[in-house]
Amino acid sequence: MEDKETNIIQLQEKLKVQEEKIDQKHVKYVDNLNKITNNLEKNQKEYEKRLIKIDEDITLKKIEFEQMQNNNSNKKSNTPKISIIICAYNREEYLKRCLNSVKNQTLKNIEIICADDGSTDNTLDVFRKYANKDHRFKFFTQKNSGPGVARNKAIKMATGEYIMFLDSDDWIDLNTCEELYKKVKLNDLDILLFLMKNYSEETGEYYEDSYYNLTPIPDDFENKVFSHEDISNIIFSISISACQKIYKRSLVKKVHFAEKLLFEDNPFFWGVMLQAKRMSLLKKHFYLRSRHTSSITSEYDNKYFDVIPISNKVISIFKELNLVNMYKYQLTNYKINYISQWYHMMEEKYKNTFWDLMHDDFQKLHEDKKIDSLMLNNLNEPNKLFYLRTLKSRSYVELDYLEKYSDEK
Repeated sequence: MEDKETNIIQLQEKLKVQEEKIDQKHVKYVDNLNKITNNLEKNQKEYEKRLIKIDEDITLKKIEFEQMQNNNSNKKSNTPKISIIICAYNREEYLKRCLNSVKNQTLKNIEIICADDGSTDNTLDVFRKYANKDHRFKFFTQKNSGPGVARNKAIKMATGEYIMFLDSDDWIDLNTCEELYKKVKLNDLDILLFLMKNYSEETGEYYEDSYYNLTPIPDDFENKVFSHEDISNIIFSISISACQKIYKRSLVKKVHFAEKLLFEDNPFFWGVMLQAKRMSLLKKHFYLRSRHTSSITSEYDNKYFDVIPISNKVISIFKELNLVNMYKYQLTNYKINYISQWYHMMEEKYKNTFWDLMHDDFQKLHEDKKIDSLMLNNLNEPNKLFYLRTLKSRSYVELDYLEKYSDEK
């Protein structure tokens, strides 16, 4: 009996040893299988990356070949790759630097449309001299009407696949057009955003800031194609400058700059950004933005009353595109915050007139119960208070008193 029990115990121990060996082999097998699977996945990803890279390289080679053909051809190409629009008013001092930066672009198949906005210096003569020496330059002059009117006329003249805007005291790197064109063609983009760097004319120093560095846009968006819906949470923080982007001409033809108003970039920005289906980002400082005494506002005068009609034009664009509900929080706060900021910066001598315009504007919003409800339900606390205090006040003095008294409480 004891021998039998002993045999059973020995057998159980042998089975246990065998099970442990099997378990070890199983673990090893699973580990090996996982390694093989991981390697396969890694190799597949690498393979996919290589395919994408090959596809990009082929596309870029095609673009480079087309450019080489155009650059070496003695004939004028029927369609320029890019139309660069430059509007100027009394910018003779800085204009040659600007025009040389586009004249000497590595991408040669471009057109440069120069608009003189009724300058009283030699700006028009400078445009004429460049146009006489280089067939790619076109120019026109108009009665002083502001950059909005000039840009809209220039857009109608443009024949390029893509359009860029350049302020007449600024300039761009010599490879700007070539690099931007490659990127927009590679991804069939409607808009490509890029970075600006500031330059102080007084000190000769270059410097950056978060606004023109497009800091709100995540870095990984440089390798993505996106639309306004993908950046809806940050779109109101992005630089509205028309000069910081390159646009497909067919998109630009759908919109226009506000005319004879300051802040003309605002409606244009929203018109193109909300209708673009394919956008991307290139985090390079192609654009050099001149900062000098005459380019920096020292007094907030009556021209800045235009913030009120401009804000209404922006809201109209959202209405036309049926996007008010999607952006109701950002849009309502943009409206009030935009106006209140300028009100608080306004010179004392202009405040009364600004208050009149602002009060009338807010009163119209208030009288439309649907809009008033939209405002009150979506405004943050500071903007809601400013909106209600403006409606309640009977003058700018009373509004300032209400703000000061309430803030001290």
